[in-house]
Amino acid sequence: MRLKKLTIHNIASVADAEIDFSCTPLASSDVFLICGETGAGKTTILDSICLALFGSVPRLQLGGKAVFDEIKYNDERQMLRSGCGGGSVTLSFTGNDNIDYESCWSVRRARNKADGKFQSVLWTLKSKNLSLSKTTEVRKAVTDALSIDYEQFVRTSMLAQGEFTRFLKAEDSEKAVILKKLTGTDRFTRIGAEIYRLTAEKQRVYESLRERIAMEKILSPEEESALRTEYAGLESDEKELSDNLQAALARKTWLESLANLQKAVETSAAALETARINAASPEIADKRLKIKFWRATEPLRQAMHSLRTARSERNDADDALNNLLPEFTRALGSLHELNNQKDVTEADFDKALAEFNADEWRDAAFSRYEEIITTLNSLIESKSDLSSDWRERRELQRQLSELAEKLRAAIEDFEAKDSLYKKVSGDLAETEKLSARYDFNALLTEQSAIQTRIGEITALALLKETHAADLKTLGKEKEALSEARQELKTKEETLIGLKEKLPAAEQKYEEARLLFETLRFTASTAIASARSSLKKGCQCPVCLQTVNALPPAEEVIKKQYLKAQADAEAARVSLDNERTKISSLEAQITELRKTIADNEKKVSDTQHSVDETFASIIAKERELSISESLTFETVKEKAESDLEKTSSRIAEAIAARNAVDTARTARDNAQKEREKSENTRNQCDKNITEHKSKFDTVSVRITDTIAGIRKATAAFIASDGISDWKPESPFNARAFLQKFIAEHSKRQALDKRIQSLKHQREVLSATFGECAAIHDSILTTIPEWSAATPVTATSENVKAAFTAVSQKVTSQSDRRMRAGIAITRHEADVRRLTESLSEAEAGLLPVLQELKASDINTYDKSCREADDAVTKAEAALKQNTDRLAGHRAEAPEIEEGTTVESLAVLCEDLQNRIAQINRSKGDISRRLQDNADARRRQAELIAQADEAHKVWTKWSRLNELLGSATGDKFNRIAQSFVLKALLDNANYYLSKLTDRYRLSGRDGQFIILVRDALNGNNERPVSTVSGGESFMASLALALALADAGTAFSSDILFIDEGFGTLSGEPLQRAVGMLRSLHRSSGKRVGIISHVEALRNEIPVQIRVSRHPSKATGEISVCTALPTL
Repeated sequence: MRLKKLTIHNIASVADAEIDFSCTPLASSDVFLICGETGAGKTTILDSICLALFGSVPRLQLGGKAVFDEIKYNDERQMLRSGCGGGSVTLSFTGNDNIDYESCWSVRRARNKADGKFQSVLWTLKSKNLSLSKTTEVRKAVTDALSIDYEQFVRTSMLAQGEFTRFLKAEDSEKAVILKKLTGTDRFTRIGAEIYRLTAEKQRVYESLRERIAMEKILSPEEESALRTEYAGLESDEKELSDNLQAALARKTWLESLANLQKAVETSAAALETARINAASPEIADKRLKIKFWRATEPLRQAMHSLRTARSERNDADDALNNLLPEFTRALGSLHELNNQKDVTEADFDKALAEFNADEWRDAAFSRYEEIITTLNSLIESKSDLSSDWRERRELQRQLSELAEKLRAAIEDFEAKDSLYKKVSGDLAETEKLSARYDFNALLTEQSAIQTRIGEITALALLKETHAADLKTLGKEKEALSEARQELKTKEETLIGLKEKLPAAEQKYEEARLLFETLRFTASTAIASARSSLKKGCQCPVCLQTVNALPPAEEVIKKQYLKAQADAEAARVSLDNERTKISSLEAQITELRKTIADNEKKVSDTQHSVDETFASIIAKERELSISESLTFETVKEKAESDLEKTSSRIAEAIAARNAVDTARTARDNAQKEREKSENTRNQCDKNITEHKSKFDTVSVRITDTIAGIRKATAAFIASDGISDWKPESPFNARAFLQKFIAEHSKRQALDKRIQSLKHQREVLSATFGECAAIHDSILTTIPEWSAATPVTATSENVKAAFTAVSQKVTSQSDRRMRAGIAITRHEADVRRLTESLSEAEAGLLPVLQELKASDINTYDKSCREADDAVTKAEAALKQNTDRLAGHRAEAPEIEEGTTVESLAVLCEDLQNRIAQINRSKGDISRRLQDNADARRRQAELIAQADEAHKVWTKWSRLNELLGSATGDKFNRIAQSFVLKALLDNANYYLSKLTDRYRLSGRDGQFIILVRDALNGNNERPVSTVSGGESFMASLALALALADAGTAFSSDILFIDEGFGTLSGEPLQRAVGMLRSLHRSSGKRVGIISHVEALRNEIPVQIRVSRHPSKATGEISVCTALPTL
């Protein structure tokens, strides 16, 4: 981005100011100073730039939510100058896209009054092809044009030194917060927290899938088979019922069609009778007679109509001729007026011709008009050139005196600058010899290689941490797998024991059941009766055995029966419990085996990851030459030592290169000044020669011009025709020219008037003759108009008026004659045709004359419709009779007494039974489909659960390394690397400020130390350095941050305050280092400070001062001379 022009109006303490960054002296300066008293408004310049670009101001961001003057303290509208009704900031700049923009931020109060309420901010952005006024659109367009947002802009282009000084001396926890704010590493906090959140989310997804798998209910194979068998039976029943329904519907349809066809035959017969009666009615007969006579009398009626038309036409022609008389009298009045005008024109022509002939003596000069005009203009121009030459001669004489003085000064300046150039050329040769000792590119390559090796060592350390975490995870997974296997073994042993006990429980239940059945049989009535008849020694009627002992009494049997019943029930419950335990245990074992399989896969995956990581560690250690004799710590310390040595040599090389750059710049500047002075001297010499030549040329031209004017004047006065004009003496060419042109114009105008009057006279005479001829022609046609009295009228369009009247008279006369001829012919036709009529036709003729053709057409249509109705009725009766016969021939088998109503009841019953079957089939289909969907969903869920478990496992490993609920773990790792890179970059700038100090840090920590070259490169806390040295370290850090990787590039870097701790040589080195930024990166540096010493170091200044009588700040750009 390149800043071009900033315009401020009523912002903060500044009333009106304009700063043009694209014009000298600001455009050509590498460093400029923004200076002024404290509170005068120096920072307002930066605030205004931020307002125009982003609509925000850094100093208002800490204002909180307090309200003042109806708006919050941190509202940008607070920037409006107190006591003003409106203010604005306009910034012209070129974006990173090389497009020129103009951004304007403005605010005003209601009615532009100082006590009015604040109105909404108006923020606009314009370019060649763009014009935006919506805040969101402007903010996005600016961000896109600059490739940076507000926070990044403030962090990289407007450096507040206080932030970096506080950062150097802060505690670790506070330093982490500041570093996050300065470098934007808070994104790593968000990433770490997001890793933690995503890990928990992946775990919830996996557990949710396992729960959904357990919730799916699936039919057993037996249940599914039973449903399919039931469905097949229902389909068979439905087919049988559908066949019966189709047969019943066919019989019902035939009976309905038979009734409809019989009714149609009856309706057709009645319609035929009605049509025949209508066709023979008296009304239709009367219409047929009128149609016949109408056609017979058509020639007579046409002749009578033509006769009436011809008589009307003749009457109209007579009326039209009578109506033309007023128009004729007006045309006659116009003809009289035309004759008067002709007489007036004749008189005017004679008068103008006499006046023209009186001045005929002037024609001798007017015949040479162009020659005389050219001669007079030439004399006037020569006198004008003579005056110009006299002025030019006096000016050349004055310039020659000034050029002689400039040449003397230029000779003295060239001799001084030539001496300076020779001196700085010698200085450059010495510094180039010193710089040639260093191979800067080789040093940078060596430094890059060492930094790469340190990065690989750090990556190896992180890889070892990952390997250790994976080993820990692998141990936990193997322990869980071992526990699951042990649990499986225990449950399998328990299952075996339960299955071994199951036959005994089944046998016990069977014995109890048999005993119960036996006792129940014994307790029955028949058995009780048989038992009561038994006696010892007799034969049993049931088993045919000899009874040796009587059975127990009935009460005893009943007690035994009840006890056996209870024992059988208890045995059954015990058996069911054993079977339930076995089923439950089998389900647990199945699930446990699946869990073991999952854990074995997890252990295998983790083991594979551990092996890969270990192989990578071995390869990396081999690549880095790490062994038992050369440990990881030794390799890292050696690399860091090599980096420190190389960085030191690079700093020396940079210092040498900077010295060469400074000497070369001085040499180049001296050379430019010498060449510029030499060019000035040569130009002065050249200018003197040129001016002398011009002076001599002008002098000769003045002499020649005077002689030429005198000769030309004498020749002109003596020329043909001029002496009659009696020119004044001395001769005034300009006055004579004006008089000559005026007389010539006057004579031309008079000649033009004569020609116009002549033409007008001819036109009037011709028009009058033509109109008189037309007048005579009209009177020949209508002689009675000769006594007509003219009506007063203008002569305008008199010929057109007479022509129109003549044409109309001719037209109407012809029309009257044609009408008379037609009347005679039509009267003869009427007489002839009337004589040929019959008595009936003659009697009906008056009625026929009253009728119209449309009436006859209507009568004819009625007659044809009556005949067509009879024909159609006959055809319809025949068609319906044929259809009835055909339908009876196709009669189906129908039982006697069957009706449409009985068949409708039968169809409805069959449809209801089919609908019930379809509902049952639908229920079975839905159950089968639901079961298939459940099986599919369960399979999909199992696959999803397996995939979700893999994803969860990967995120768990990443979470162990980088994740945490607050995100601090990953942020701390990232910040330690950012801080290391920031310190390396800061040391580049610090080397230009001091040879004594370098900044260093500790891996994984936020400790910043200072290496002191004057104290054996020992490290000590940064808080122990002096104020000026602390500022130099802070400035180096600030510049390092401004270089931090971003697509944004600004041509100006603003540094706010902080130079008060420097003086003398350190201050000069700081300013010199900032100047070098312009050579290395093209950046200009704007320093905001009230330090007086900077005014001598930096000549280009933007001065902010307070107005002596107004409470406002004034801004001016100047180039100050250094104080000696």
